Amino acid sequence: MPGPQLHPDLYARIVRGILHADSSTEEREPSRTYELLDRLKEVTFLDEDTHQRILSENENCIEYWLRISITSQHNRRFLLQIARANNRSHIAKEHVIETNHDYFLAASDSRHTVLRVYSDMHMPSTPTSGDETDKQARRSSSFLKRWVRAHGRAHSCMSQRIADLPLGHSVTRKLDGFDETSITMILERRHKSGTDFDPLETEDLIEVMRCLIRERFAQPEYYDKHDAHIERRMLHRIAKFYGLPMTQIRLLAIGICLEQPLARGNFDFVSDLVAQYLPKLKLTSLAREHGAVSAAEFLAVRLTTYAKWIVEGQKSELFLPLGCEFSTVFLAFEHHLDPILQLVHLNLWDVPSVSHLRSDIKKLFQEPIKHAVALWLVEFEAQAVAVTSADLLTDKIDRLHICLGRASKIYEPFFRKAFFSYVHYVIELIDAKVDYRIGNALEHMVANLDPRNKPKLSAFTRSTMKLFDALKQFMEFVNSLGHTKCTLYNYERHFERPAIFWTTNWRIDYLNFVKQAVESSENPKTGNSPQTPSTEEKALSFFQPRPSIAEPKDQLEMHESTVNCIAFCFDLCYEFTQLNVKTPTLGLLCVSQIVNTIADCLSFFAVYIRKTVCRGGSLSRMLRALNGIEHASSYLAENYPRFLDIPRVLRGISEEERDRIGVSIKHIMEKATKRCDDICSEILEIVVSVRATCLKKHCKDIAGSSEIGKKTFASYIKHVFTPENTDQLHVCIEKSKALRHRMQPRLFSQYQRFIWKVISETMSAELLTGQPSSYYDGIRKECETICNILSVNWSLEKSSLRERLFANSAESRELVLQYYSYLADVTMSAPCGPGIPRIAIQAGYVPSTNDQILLHVAVISGSDIPILDSFSASSDPYVRLELYPRALFPLEMFPPETTDTKKKNLNPKWYQSFQMAIPSEYFFTNGCCLCLTVLDHDVMSYNDLAGQALLPLGTVPRLKGLCTKDLPPPRELPLVLPIPNQYTHTSFKILEDRSVHDSMAHEVTYYEKYLRDYRILPPSAMDSKEYCLNNRLTLARNRQRLKHAFSQLIRS
Repeated sequence: MPGPQLHPDLYARIVRGILHADSSTEEREPSRTYELLDRLKEVTFLDEDTHQRILSENENCIEYWLRISITSQHNRRFLLQIARANNRSHIAKEHVIETNHDYFLAASDSRHTVLRVYSDMHMPSTPTSGDETDKQARRSSSFLKRWVRAHGRAHSCMSQRIADLPLGHSVTRKLDGFDETSITMILERRHKSGTDFDPLETEDLIEVMRCLIRERFAQPEYYDKHDAHIERRMLHRIAKFYGLPMTQIRLLAIGICLEQPLARGNFDFVSDLVAQYLPKLKLTSLAREHGAVSAAEFLAVRLTTYAKWIVEGQKSELFLPLGCEFSTVFLAFEHHLDPILQLVHLNLWDVPSVSHLRSDIKKLFQEPIKHAVALWLVEFEAQAVAVTSADLLTDKIDRLHICLGRASKIYEPFFRKAFFSYVHYVIELIDAKVDYRIGNALEHMVANLDPRNKPKLSAFTRSTMKLFDALKQFMEFVNSLGHTKCTLYNYERHFERPAIFWTTNWRIDYLNFVKQAVESSENPKTGNSPQTPSTEEKALSFFQPRPSIAEPKDQLEMHESTVNCIAFCFDLCYEFTQLNVKTPTLGLLCVSQIVNTIADCLSFFAVYIRKTVCRGGSLSRMLRALNGIEHASSYLAENYPRFLDIPRVLRGISEEERDRIGVSIKHIMEKATKRCDDICSEILEIVVSVRATCLKKHCKDIAGSSEIGKKTFASYIKHVFTPENTDQLHVCIEKSKALRHRMQPRLFSQYQRFIWKVISETMSAELLTGQPSSYYDGIRKECETICNILSVNWSLEKSSLRERLFANSAESRELVLQYYSYLADVTMSAPCGPGIPRIAIQAGYVPSTNDQILLHVAVISGSDIPILDSFSASSDPYVRLELYPRALFPLEMFPPETTDTKKKNLNPKWYQSFQMAIPSEYFFTNGCCLCLTVLDHDVMSYNDLAGQALLPLGTVPRLKGLCTKDLPPPRELPLVLPIPNQYTHTSFKILEDRSVHDSMAHEVTYYEKYLRDYRILPPSAMDSKEYCLNNRLTLARNRQRLKHAFSQLIRS
């Protein structure tokens, strides 16, 4: 049906533009111009009479005028000539003008003319006005010839095509032959009536273009390419006549097309039109084409309206497709909006008046997404409030994850064109609310959980760990998209309390799994492997395929449940690492509890196996148990940091705290492995006890217990070196070594140590005392041989047997030196000070002849000598100097020296010097001492012992000479009485045992015990100041007689 007609005035302006616009020669053909006019009349539904009237009124209504001025430093006149461009001889206008004046001159009614400028320097008279010149040009058509003949010049100073001058813009050019002289020209177009043409406003142009484009959408079947070409030429002429930028035409054409009803053919036309105009629009800037701003504003409104119409026609599920397939619908949605988004991305929208378009388009697409997300959040919050299990929340998170995963491939590229990220926007909308609701739901679940209810605890653990895993995968997806600011990144903080119950459930379940594994292996009716727990009994899918668990490389016999125990512990670690916990607090909590669980499983495994073995079992069964416990303990202790990836968990904490936690975790596993080692030791003791009887028997035979009654030296030598006993022991030990290939290396080494322990304890218990050193040397050599067989390092052995053998293997002389070295150490380490009996001396030595050492001793004084005479309440002290031991320094060769006796003096002063010649080999021997004995002289009784000080000869300094000034400073030595510890010293005990048949040992032990018992020197001391020596000898003889009589009485 005919549409509304254009206003006649607007129609006339359009006709004027079509008729008088500058165009190519082909388009200026009358037939083509009137073809355009006929198309205009057709689409505007104007009647023929009106059309003809407007056409006749506007065919010759245009005039072109020039505003001209010539600038120069000199006053000159120039002739301006306007002629046809295609006919040089046909002059249309001539004007004579002066420099430095402005002129407004009529040019022609067409732009197909040429302006030429000539110099007029010698002309006698010139028309004073443009009108007079115009009259002269009309009277004579040969004026130029007369002018050229009269002035003798035919070349112009400047030539300018009027068609090349832009309307309304100034053009300045230099005049040839005149320095610093230029002409400025402005071309203007006017109606012949003298009025200017009204500009064509954007609203008028929109009305015209609607008429053109409406016909295209109203009757698409009658519309062809020829009609489209005519309309484009029409719009091009209008734009050129009125000086409109083609950008304005293009923008308005697209906007008007978007006003039309949407149909498949119409959309294809719009899409093609956008594709056609887009390359040129990409190079357009409204900052340079101000006339197109209004058209851009019009298009911005049309784009927003069109996009809103498309968006509002879609379901909300399209913008958050949870659990449904909308890819086909979205592709159609994207197809209809893609041309719009291409236009929105043009640079021409940077102008402030239309810069809001992009934000408007962004908000337009965000609104339906926000609405769809709001509906999802309502459902999520409703389930979070009434949640009793985390499964519903997990399902919601998983569905959202799947939805956004699909959207990242389909939706994301499209919405990126709308200046935002679809996935990021959805995450921003749900982030805080989902995080808050998940935290509240978990707190509610923890508050209502009864940890003593095993089924509920397992269900809670399973559901919350699934929720944790769902959030982990969702946030990994979010992180892969580069979204960094998100509250949900800290979702792990909500699981710190639930993780406590996770670890509790893990411990219960895995201890149960280990128990089932051991029981099933011990009970042949149930098979050789534990029954796989059901899903309800497990916190996670523990029996999914996992990387293989290492088994012993040598394929030793092991308990059937060993591999299962390791697999359970590894599976627990594997499931934890799959959670990929990043929060240090949660990670440390889980790691510490998992390590505790592994340690408990390991200990429980070992204890349970030990119970089954202790109830009775063969050697093979005990070996399998030993190997199983050892392999499980060593493998888990070595690999649990790798299983749990502990370095990654500890990465986010300080180095000091990391070290402290690492030590704590290591301590937990060390306690578990120590417990397993103890249990292995208990089982090993059972294994060793089988052979203990045989070993003990052979050890007794070697030690000579069967011949204790025989006290002759020959019997002992014969017993020690009897080949039969040692060979039998060696054979028994070799049989025990057959277990080497059936036990773990550490276990076999410990097994050998246990065997050695039995042997050493038996040997030590059966070892004879008081025997010659050869006896102990033979036992020691036999022990070395046994240690070599058992791979025991005899040199590092710290058993009492080795100490006794080495001590007893020493000669009596060495033992005596050891004993006196010990007594000297007692003197040197005893306290020395006021209130303590002490003696002050100066001692030194000088080398002498015949390899002798001359010892010089100056006895200076004594202090705090105890009261030994009860009658006088004082003492009569004197000092006896002698060399120890007497085995090296017999009294006959090294007689003792004595000082004067100081009567009734507890702090005597002697100042006496003595010299002793000593062989150098003895002087520097460890154990050789100078003995300073202080005694109380008694005429009527015995000389009582006040104390002794033993000075090691090796500590005496060397002197430069024997003068008093060469002596070292005085030194005080404490006076020590015999103490109980010296009689329990190892060397003294051995000497005491040997004293029966060893004279040297007898002499030393008798002398020392005499001092202990009587606190006087024995008769063998040969004290020169002892007056009761004969009495003492008589007393000694009487004691021997009384002892013999008492022995006879007891026997009878």
